[in-house]
Amino acid sequence: EVCVPASGVGLPPDNLQLDPAAGLAMRTSPTNIGFYLIACAAARQLGFIRDDEMLKRMRGCMDTLERLEKWRGQLYNWYDLNTLAPLRPRYVSAVDSGNLAGALLLCAQYVSAADAELSERLMQLAAGMELRALYDAERDLFHIGMDVEGGRMSASHYDRYASEARLLSYVAI
Repeated sequence: EVCVPASGVGLPPDNLQLDPAAGLAMRTSPTNIGFYLIACAAARQLGFIRDDEMLKRMRGCMDTLERLEKWRGQLYNWYDLNTLAPLRPRYVSAVDSGNLAGALLLCAQYVSAADAELSERLMQLAAGMELRALYDAERDLFHIGMDVEGGRMSASHYDRYASEARLLSYVAI
C-alpha cells in the first residue's frame, strides 16, 4: 500500500532492513516526516490514492506532530515511534528543520483547495518553527544544530547554500 506509516501514529519509520533481517527501525526524524507528507501528496497527484485518503494520512500525521515535544517549535532529530518521546541525546538539526518546514509549506499549498483547515495547520506548524534560533548572526550562517541537553549550539556551521542546508536557507528567508 502506498505511503502507509507502519507506526500506527501517522509517522513513518526511519527504515526497513531486510538483509540481515532487522525489520522496521521504529524511530523517525523531521526529514522522514516531511518526505512522508510529500509522498502522500505525490501519491495523490499520480492517482495512487484519492483526496480523502491523502487528507486522512496528512491529518493523522499532523495530529501526532502537534503533540510532539519540541524545542522552539522545531522537532528533535529523532523520536521513538512507540513512545513518541525524543531519543537521546535531544538534538535539533538545522537541515532536518529546513526539510520539514519546506515540506509543510509545500503540502499546505497542495491541500489548500481541498482542506483549508489542514492547510492552516500545516502553515502554523511551519510558522512556529523558530529557525532564527539556529542562526549565528555574527557569522551570518546557520549552526549545524542545537544540543538541547548540553545547552549549546554546535560549533560548526553550514554554508548558506551548501546542498543539504539550501532548503533551510530558502525557507528561513
